Parts: sequence; structure tokens; C-alpha cells
Amino acid sequence: MRRWSAVLTFGVIGLLGFSSNAAGYEYLIITHQDFYQAILPLADYREQNGLDTHVVTMAQISSRPTAFTIASYIESEYLEGLEQLKYVLLVGDVNFVPTHYVDAHDPAADGMIATDLYYATIGTADYLPDLYVGRLPVTTAAETTTMVNAIKAYKPLSKKVLLHGATAEMSYGYIHDTGILSPAGYIVETLAGAAASSSAVINRINGGKHIIAYYGHGSTTGMGNLYSSDITPTSLTNTELPIMLSGGCFNNEFDHATVRCIGEMLVLHPKGAIAFIGSTRTGGYGYAYKFLDGFYKALATKKTVGELLNAGRQEAYDAALAAGEPVGDGSWTKSFIEKINLLGDPALSIQFPAICFTAKVLGEHSKSTEALRGFRDSVLAPSPAGQEIIKLYYDCSALALRWLDAWTK
Repeated sequence: MRRWSAVLTFGVIGLLGFSSNAAGYEYLIITHQDFYQAILPLADYREQNGLDTHVVTMAQISSRPTAFTIASYIESEYLEGLEQLKYVLLVGDVNFVPTHYVDAHDPAADGMIATDLYYATIGTADYLPDLYVGRLPVTTAAETTTMVNAIKAYKPLSKKVLLHGATAEMSYGYIHDTGILSPAGYIVETLAGAAASSSAVINRINGGKHIIAYYGHGSTTGMGNLYSSDITPTSLTNTELPIMLSGGCFNNEFDHATVRCIGEMLVLHPKGAIAFIGSTRTGGYGYAYKFLDGFYKALATKKTVGELLNAGRQEAYDAALAAGEPVGDGSWTKSFIEKINLLGDPALSIQFPAICFTAKVLGEHSKSTEALRGFRDSVLAPSPAGQEIIKLYYDCSALALRWLDAWTK
């Protein structure tokens, strides 16, 4: 249940916040005070959907908060709450909520690695995450509201996936990753080389996708042929916001001093991406492939994007360990896992809504349910008005299911 208490912070009077309690909570929002009011609707939404939620401002943690003091606060809340804490959301770009900086395996290429990983680790035994952590890279209250509205409205509508990128790197997507996704019922489209032009990728985004993954070289503002300059207020029109992944170098450099990386541009656009996972520094394709393996495999069993992120990290670690590659301090494995970060809400649900009464009454895998899903994915989803029809259907379905649950109790 939600608990309120009055607090007084430096320069801010009369803020209200979720109060901590020894019984623990599952979802922690750490926000800069500039975005406090704008993030409260997301806290309400998470509470209404069953996650006990606590909101704290940076000023409440410390008068001069650092990455270390924030991480210490998270760990103390986790331990005091009897280890019930699962999700941590950081609200603010790095100028508002700092990130960690750690030594890289290759300092010449990476300098210091920017990472939110160490907000997710408890204790110092290893660097594998214990919690699910994401960041909203906002700089204004208006941007916060845009991202909150997108998260609250999000529903995965189809099992359509786009794999795009350079021809050489896409060979892994063509063969290996399609082999994971297609048997699981995902409809995989591919674009490679010259065919993966910015306009072609934009068109595919606007056509609606559940997941979009990029394979190839990158920069802070470029993902293959797609650049930040292509992401304009009018270029993106999709109503099904995708989860986007990239193995490209620097595509998720959210700490860049002068420009916004392409990952930030996509999640801050109201019609862009619902979440972006990528590297804050160089990519490292052997590890990126293994990360994607774990991410795709976890789609069948995990419920949130934070769980998918950590499953991918675990797969990369396990693959390196099995191959006899170093995994300790100074290793490529450690640096890669540190670089891969999430822009978005780690508690974002990836589960598809129930198919109205057929799934509820006849069963999730009945012939009628499967036929209805097939109609949704192959007929409605590709049509111009299909996404709006599907959304309307799910809204009606949710109301019907609530009525049915109440009636059958």
C-alpha cells in the first residue's frame, strides 16, 4: 500500500514522498527533485499494478549525493526491507542523477566506462546484478511526463521483430537469432547493408514492432544508417513502441557532455522506443551476440525488461566462463557487462495481454486462442489502422476480464 509523509529538502518545501518501512517494498524510484511531481503518476501506476513503491529525491539521500552514496542508500534499503526490493528507477540525466565510472579493459578505446550496473549489485562478491535497474535520461519535467505517459500506455501488441544492420554482422541475426525467435512464435524481419537505410528502418519502426535489434558499427549519434538527425518530431508515428537493442559502439553514451546519444533520442521521442539497451562505450561483438542470445531466450520465461537485461548479462558471463575466458577484474567480460545499460523502466511488462474470454475460459493455448493471436499478428498488426484496433480490443478485453473475475468470485 502507498504511504505518504511530509519532508523538507534543501530549497524545496512541502514535497510529499513515499515513506520507507521495515517491511520492505519492491520498486524504488530515485529522482532529482526537479522531476518529483512529474514522476508521481508512474509511482501511482506501479502501486495500482501491484508493486509496493517508494519515491525518494536526491536531496533526501544526501545534500551532495554521489554515485557511491546513492548505491549505499539502495543497498541499505534492500537489506532493511528484508531483500524485497527488485526494481530501481533513476530519474534524471547524469547531470541530475550521477552514474558510476569504472576502469575499462581497453582504456585507449573506452576511457572510463559509464555504468549504472553498480546500483544493481549488493555487496562486493561479484559484478553480476542482484536488482533490475533502469534510467529515464530526462532533463526537464516535460520530458519526464512524456516518458511516464509512454510507460503507462505501453502494451506489447504483436510478436514482430526487426533485426537490422551491417551485412557481415547481420549474418548472426539471419541464422542464429532468427533460429531462437521464430520457433517461439516471433515474426522476424531483416534489413542488411544498403537495404537498411534510415528511411527503411524508420518505416519499419512506424509499422509497429515488439523488438528492434541493431547489428553493426555505431557512434554516439549513429546506429548504422540511422542517425539522431533522422529522429524528428514528425518522422516517427508508430503506436507500438518497440524495445530496442544495439551492439553498436557508443549508441548508449548517455553521459556525453555535449550531445544526446541516439538511445536517448529514441526513448525521449513520444513515438520512438519504450526502452533502449546498448553500450555506453565500445560494443564488443562476441559478447553482444551472447547477450542477445540470453535476452531472446528469456522472452519465454521473464516478465519485465529489467529481467531480460540481466538474463542477457548472465548469458554473456556464462559463455565467457565456459570458453575459459577471463571474467575477473580487467577482463573484456566485466567491461562489456558494465557497458550494457537500460534507458527505460526496468519494471516494464513484456507480457502480452490475455486474448479476452478465449484465453480465460478455453485456455492460453487453445486452438481458438491461437487462431485469434494469429489473426492479430498477421492480419491486424500489418494493416494501417490495425494497431488502433488492437489497442481498442485489449482495452475492451481488460474490462471484460475484470467483470468476469468479479462475477466468478
